[in-house]
Amino acid sequence: MEYVVRLLTLLDNIDRRLIYLVVAVSLSAPILFGVTLRPAEMSTAQAFYNEIELLQKKEKPFVVIAMDWGPGTMAENRPQSMLAVEHLMRKRIPFALISIYSLASPFLEELPRQVAERLEEEFPGESWEYGQDWVNWGYRPGGILMIQ
Repeated sequence: MEYVVRLLTLLDNIDRRLIYLVVAVSLSAPILFGVTLRPAEMSTAQAFYNEIELLQKKEKPFVVIAMDWGPGTMAENRPQSMLAVEHLMRKRIPFALISIYSLASPFLEELPRQVAERLEEEFPGESWEYGQDWVNWGYRPGGILMIQ
């Protein structure tokens, strides 16, 4: 027990500037030396990818994407939604966007248009059109009752 007290006392007496220096060096070293880590493979992401791949083999597939997120969770959910929309567009699987969250309405319009524009730059001569490749069913009030 005495060793623990000594260790805690020693740590308590370390100059804060030294701690900040160690943090700064450890955070900047990977950037300066170009060290990168591969993203972790997630089984749920792979399962989602596989489902879209299977949909392409079905006759007249159609997907409904519920984008029930808004400005508060945009940093997490926008990239996920963009990847889902992009994958569907690349596979030419038509889809509809819907939300039971009122603040999501602008993203239902903006997100697929941005993905379509980016894909059209990547594949000159190809086009993705609203009403043919995707539709926006918009915000639907009523929450879970609307879904039921």
